[in-house]
Amino acid sequence: VSSTNWERISLYRQPPHNEFWIRFPNDSLVFLHEDTLGSTAISVIGFPEALGTFAPMRITDNCIVDCGPKIDLSVEGQLFGEGSYVPTHPKITAFIQDYNGIDLGAGKFWIACGDPYSASADSLIPPEDIAWTDTLDVGGSIGASILLDLDEGEHWVSIYATDNNGYTSYKRVNFVVADEFKVLYLGNYPNPFTNRTMITYTLTDQATERVRIKIYTVSGRLIRTLFDPNHQPINYREIIWDGRDDYGNPVANGVYFARIRAVKSDQVIEETLKLAKIR
Repeated sequence: VSSTNWERISLYRQPPHNEFWIRFPNDSLVFLHEDTLGSTAISVIGFPEALGTFAPMRITDNCIVDCGPKIDLSVEGQLFGEGSYVPTHPKITAFIQDYNGIDLGAGKFWIACGDPYSASADSLIPPEDIAWTDTLDVGGSIGASILLDLDEGEHWVSIYATDNNGYTSYKRVNFVVADEFKVLYLGNYPNPFTNRTMITYTLTDQATERVRIKIYTVSGRLIRTLFDPNHQPINYREIIWDGRDDYGNPVANGVYFARIRAVKSDQVIEETLKLAKIR
Protein backbone atom coordinates (compact mmCIF):
# COMPACT_ATOMS: atom_id res chain seq x y z
CA VAL A 1 0.00 0.00 0.00
CA SER A 2 1.35 3.41 -0.95
CA SER A 3 0.26 6.70 0.56
CA THR A 4 1.64 10.20 1.16
CA ASN A 5 -0.36 10.30 4.40
CA TRP A 6 0.42 7.01 6.09
CA GLU A 7 -1.33 8.07 9.32
CA ARG A 8 -4.63 7.45 7.45
CA ILE A 9 -3.73 3.80 6.92
CA SER A 10 -5.00 1.03 9.19
CA LEU A 11 -5.26 -2.76 9.25
CA TYR A 12 -8.61 -4.31 8.43
CA ARG A 13 -9.93 -7.87 8.77
CA GLN A 14 -12.61 -9.49 6.65
CA PRO A 15 -14.23 -12.33 8.62
CA PRO A 16 -14.83 -15.63 6.79
CA HIS A 17 -18.00 -15.69 4.68
CA ASN A 18 -18.63 -11.94 5.13
CA GLU A 19 -18.29 -8.92 2.86
CA PHE A 20 -17.58 -6.18 5.44
CA TRP A 21 -14.18 -5.21 6.82
CA ILE A 22 -13.47 -4.58 10.52
CA ARG A 23 -10.80 -2.04 11.42
CA PHE A 24 -8.24 -2.64 14.17
CA PRO A 25 -7.48 0.33 16.46
CA ASN A 26 -4.15 1.87 15.46
CA ASP A 27 -2.75 1.73 19.00
CA SER A 28 -2.79 -2.09 18.70
CA LEU A 29 -0.74 -2.09 15.47
CA VAL A 30 2.87 -1.71 14.41
CA PHE A 31 3.43 0.41 11.28
CA LEU A 32 6.51 -0.03 9.09
CA HIS A 33 7.00 2.53 6.34
CA GLU A 34 9.82 2.98 3.86
CA ASP A 35 10.28 5.91 1.48
CA THR A 36 11.20 4.73 -2.01
CA LEU A 37 11.13 6.74 -5.26
CA GLY A 38 9.04 9.55 -3.78
CA SER A 39 6.35 7.34 -2.30
CA THR A 40 5.86 5.60 1.03
CA ALA A 41 5.46 1.83 1.25
CA ILE A 42 3.39 0.87 4.30
CA SER A 43 3.35 -2.46 6.12
CA VAL A 44 1.06 -3.04 9.09
CA ILE A 45 1.55 -5.70 11.75
CA GLY A 46 -1.26 -6.64 14.14
CA PHE A 47 -1.98 -9.46 16.56
CA PRO A 48 -5.61 -10.48 15.95
CA GLU A 49 -7.22 -13.36 17.81
CA ALA A 50 -9.59 -14.32 14.99
CA LEU A 51 -9.24 -15.73 11.49
CA GLY A 52 -10.01 -13.95 8.25
CA THR A 53 -8.46 -12.00 5.39
CA PHE A 54 -6.25 -9.07 6.39
CA ALA A 55 -5.21 -5.97 4.47
CA PRO A 56 -3.82 -2.47 5.21
CA MET A 57 -6.20 0.11 3.74
CA ARG A 58 -6.80 3.85 3.73
CA ILE A 59 -9.29 5.11 6.34
CA THR A 60 -12.18 6.66 4.39
CA ASP A 61 -14.81 7.05 7.11
CA ASN A 62 -16.84 10.24 6.60
CA CYS A 63 -19.55 9.78 9.22
CA ILE A 64 -21.13 12.97 10.63
CA VAL A 65 -24.16 11.98 12.78
CA ASP A 66 -24.68 8.95 15.08
CA CYS A 67 -21.26 7.58 14.24
CA GLY A 68 -20.62 5.59 17.41
CA PRO A 69 -21.51 1.97 18.13
CA LYS A 70 -25.13 0.92 18.44
CA ILE A 71 -25.93 -0.15 22.01
CA ASP A 72 -28.85 -2.38 23.04
CA LEU A 73 -29.58 -3.51 26.59
CA SER A 74 -31.46 -6.61 27.69
CA VAL A 75 -32.25 -8.16 31.06
CA GLU A 76 -32.70 -11.93 31.27
CA GLY A 77 -32.76 -11.96 27.47
CA GLN A 78 -35.58 -9.40 27.18
CA LEU A 79 -35.02 -5.88 25.82
CA PHE A 80 -35.90 -3.17 28.32
CA GLY A 81 -35.97 0.59 28.46
CA GLU A 82 -36.61 3.53 30.72
CA GLY A 83 -38.56 2.62 33.87
CA SER A 84 -38.58 -1.14 33.22
CA TYR A 85 -38.90 -3.66 36.02
CA VAL A 86 -36.03 -6.07 36.72
CA PRO A 87 -35.59 -8.89 39.27
CA THR A 88 -33.36 -8.45 42.34
CA HIS A 89 -30.58 -10.56 40.80
CA PRO A 90 -30.72 -9.67 37.11
CA LYS A 91 -28.35 -10.66 34.34
CA ILE A 92 -27.98 -7.51 32.25
CA THR A 93 -26.41 -7.78 28.80
CA ALA A 94 -25.15 -4.95 26.61
CA PHE A 95 -24.99 -5.77 22.91
CA ILE A 96 -22.67 -3.35 21.10
CA GLN A 97 -22.39 -3.33 17.31
CA ASP A 98 -20.23 -1.37 14.90
CA TYR A 99 -18.87 -2.52 11.54
CA ASN A 100 -15.59 -0.77 12.30
CA GLY A 101 -15.10 -3.01 15.34
CA ILE A 102 -15.26 -2.19 19.07
CA ASP A 103 -12.25 -0.70 20.89
CA LEU A 104 -11.91 -2.28 24.35
CA GLY A 105 -8.82 -0.30 25.34
CA ALA A 106 -8.50 1.46 28.70
CA GLY A 107 -11.16 4.15 29.03
CA LYS A 108 -12.73 3.21 25.70
CA PHE A 109 -15.47 1.00 27.14
CA TRP A 110 -17.15 0.89 30.55
CA ILE A 111 -20.35 -0.12 32.33
CA ALA A 112 -21.69 1.61 35.43
CA CYS A 113 -24.64 0.73 37.63
CA GLY A 114 -26.12 2.12 40.84
CA ASP A 115 -28.46 4.67 42.40
CA PRO A 116 -29.40 7.35 39.81
CA TYR A 117 -29.17 10.08 42.47
CA SER A 118 -25.69 9.25 43.78
CA ALA A 119 -23.50 8.48 40.77
CA SER A 120 -19.78 8.15 41.48
CA ALA A 121 -16.66 6.42 40.28
CA ASP A 122 -17.57 3.54 42.61
CA SER A 123 -20.49 2.81 40.29
CA LEU A 124 -18.16 1.48 37.58
CA ILE A 125 -18.34 -2.29 37.12
CA PRO A 126 -14.82 -3.79 37.51
CA PRO A 127 -13.57 -5.35 34.25
CA GLU A 128 -13.18 -8.71 35.99
CA ASP A 129 -16.94 -8.74 36.72
CA ILE A 130 -17.85 -8.39 33.03
CA ALA A 131 -18.42 -11.57 31.00
CA TRP A 132 -17.66 -11.10 27.31
CA THR A 133 -19.37 -12.78 24.39
CA ASP A 134 -17.09 -12.06 21.45
CA THR A 135 -19.09 -12.17 18.23
CA LEU A 136 -16.94 -9.97 16.00
CA ASP A 137 -17.63 -12.22 13.02
CA VAL A 138 -21.29 -11.09 13.15
CA GLY A 139 -21.33 -7.46 12.12
CA GLY A 140 -18.42 -6.33 14.29
CA SER A 141 -20.44 -6.88 17.48
CA ILE A 142 -19.70 -7.90 21.03
CA GLY A 143 -21.77 -8.75 24.10
CA ALA A 144 -20.95 -7.81 27.69
CA SER A 145 -22.94 -9.32 30.58
CA ILE A 146 -23.00 -8.45 34.28
CA LEU A 147 -24.76 -10.07 37.25
CA LEU A 148 -26.18 -7.65 39.84
CA ASP A 149 -27.50 -7.90 43.38
CA LEU A 150 -29.99 -5.06 43.82
CA ASP A 151 -32.14 -3.65 46.60
CA GLU A 152 -35.73 -2.55 46.08
CA GLY A 153 -36.10 0.81 44.39
CA GLU A 154 -34.80 2.70 41.38
CA HIS A 155 -31.43 1.99 39.77
CA TRP A 156 -29.63 2.82 36.55
CA VAL A 157 -27.14 1.28 34.16
CA SER A 158 -24.88 3.21 31.78
CA ILE A 159 -22.83 1.95 28.85
CA TYR A 160 -20.01 3.85 27.14
CA ALA A 161 -18.48 2.38 23.98
CA THR A 162 -15.92 3.41 21.35
CA ASP A 163 -15.43 2.03 17.86
CA ASN A 164 -12.08 1.59 16.15
CA ASN A 165 -12.48 4.92 14.36
CA GLY A 166 -12.70 6.71 17.71
CA TYR A 167 -16.43 7.45 17.56
CA THR A 168 -18.26 7.01 20.88
CA SER A 169 -21.77 6.20 22.10
CA TYR A 170 -23.39 6.47 25.51
CA LYS A 171 -26.62 4.91 26.71
CA ARG A 172 -28.23 5.20 30.14
CA VAL A 173 -31.55 3.77 31.37
CA ASN A 174 -33.33 3.76 34.70
CA PHE A 175 -35.02 0.61 35.97
CA VAL A 176 -36.94 -0.49 39.05
CA VAL A 177 -36.77 -3.42 41.46
CA ALA A 178 -40.33 -3.75 42.80
CA ASP A 179 -41.22 -4.32 46.44
CA GLU A 180 -43.76 -7.02 45.53
CA PHE A 181 -44.91 -9.27 42.70
CA LYS A 182 -47.87 -7.77 40.82
CA VAL A 183 -49.69 -7.79 37.48
CA LEU A 184 -50.16 -4.20 36.32
CA TYR A 185 -51.88 -2.47 33.38
CA LEU A 186 -53.87 -5.51 32.26
CA GLY A 187 -55.78 -4.58 29.11
CA ASN A 188 -56.32 -5.36 25.45
CA TYR A 189 -56.38 -3.51 22.14
CA PRO A 190 -58.55 -3.15 20.23
CA ASN A 191 -61.54 -3.66 22.48
CA PRO A 192 -64.08 -4.36 21.10
CA PHE A 193 -62.26 -6.34 18.39
CA THR A 194 -63.28 -7.98 15.13
CA ASN A 195 -60.74 -10.71 14.33
CA ARG A 196 -57.92 -10.48 16.86
CA THR A 197 -56.86 -8.52 19.93
CA MET A 198 -53.61 -7.98 21.80
CA ILE A 199 -53.73 -8.68 25.54
CA THR A 200 -51.09 -6.63 27.36
CA TYR A 201 -49.84 -6.58 30.94
CA THR A 202 -46.78 -5.77 33.04
CA LEU A 203 -45.14 -8.04 35.63
CA THR A 204 -43.21 -6.24 38.37
CA ASP A 205 -40.93 -9.23 38.97
CA GLN A 206 -39.79 -12.34 37.17
CA ALA A 207 -42.37 -15.11 37.07
CA THR A 208 -41.10 -18.62 37.74
CA GLU A 209 -43.29 -20.17 35.07
CA ARG A 210 -45.09 -19.14 31.89
CA VAL A 211 -48.01 -16.79 32.34
CA ARG A 212 -51.32 -18.42 31.41
CA ILE A 213 -54.44 -16.67 30.07
CA LYS A 214 -57.75 -18.54 29.89
CA ILE A 215 -60.65 -17.22 27.82
CA TYR A 216 -64.19 -17.88 29.10
CA THR A 217 -67.69 -17.22 27.83
CA VAL A 218 -70.10 -15.22 30.01
CA SER A 219 -71.57 -18.55 31.14
CA GLY A 220 -68.15 -19.63 32.44
CA ARG A 221 -67.24 -22.14 29.73
CA LEU A 222 -63.49 -22.31 28.99
CA ILE A 223 -62.88 -21.93 25.25
CA ARG A 224 -59.21 -21.04 24.85
CA THR A 225 -55.93 -21.22 26.81
CA LEU A 226 -52.99 -18.96 25.87
CA PHE A 227 -49.42 -18.98 27.21
CA ASP A 228 -46.71 -16.35 27.31
CA PRO A 229 -43.94 -17.59 24.96
CA ASN A 230 -41.31 -16.61 27.55
CA HIS A 231 -40.84 -19.22 30.28
CA GLN A 232 -39.88 -16.64 32.96
CA PRO A 233 -41.46 -13.35 31.85
CA ILE A 234 -41.05 -9.94 33.46
CA ASN A 235 -42.01 -6.37 32.63
CA TYR A 236 -44.25 -5.46 29.67
CA ARG A 237 -45.73 -8.44 27.84
CA GLU A 238 -48.08 -9.02 24.90
CA ILE A 239 -50.16 -12.07 23.95
CA ILE A 240 -52.32 -12.21 20.81
CA TRP A 241 -55.74 -13.84 20.84
CA ASP A 242 -56.90 -14.54 17.30
CA GLY A 243 -60.57 -14.79 18.28
CA ARG A 244 -60.63 -18.57 17.97
CA ASP A 245 -61.25 -21.40 20.42
CA ASP A 246 -58.88 -24.26 21.22
CA TYR A 247 -60.16 -26.16 18.18
CA GLY A 248 -59.36 -23.30 15.77
CA ASN A 249 -62.98 -22.24 15.26
CA PRO A 250 -63.85 -18.51 15.25
CA VAL A 251 -65.89 -17.58 18.32
CA ALA A 252 -69.26 -15.87 18.06
CA ASN A 253 -69.76 -12.18 18.64
CA GLY A 254 -70.29 -11.34 22.27
CA VAL A 255 -68.63 -10.71 25.62
CA TYR A 256 -65.77 -12.87 26.96
CA PHE A 257 -63.56 -12.87 30.02
CA ALA A 258 -59.78 -13.38 30.06
CA ARG A 259 -58.34 -14.77 33.30
CA ILE A 260 -54.59 -14.21 33.66
CA ARG A 261 -52.52 -16.32 36.06
CA ALA A 262 -48.93 -15.40 37.03
CA VAL A 263 -46.76 -17.39 39.44
CA LYS A 264 -43.59 -16.48 41.34
CA SER A 265 -42.48 -19.37 43.56
CA ASP A 266 -45.35 -19.73 46.07
CA GLN A 267 -47.09 -16.48 45.02
CA VAL A 268 -50.02 -16.80 42.63
CA ILE A 269 -51.76 -13.78 41.08
CA GLU A 270 -55.00 -13.96 39.09
CA GLU A 271 -56.75 -11.02 37.42
CA THR A 272 -59.75 -10.84 35.06
CA LEU A 273 -60.21 -8.77 31.90
CA LYS A 274 -63.47 -8.21 29.99
CA LEU A 275 -63.34 -8.57 26.17
CA ALA A 276 -65.91 -7.94 23.46
CA LYS A 277 -65.98 -9.39 19.94
CA ILE A 278 -68.03 -7.67 17.24
CA ARG A 279 -68.35 -7.90 13.47
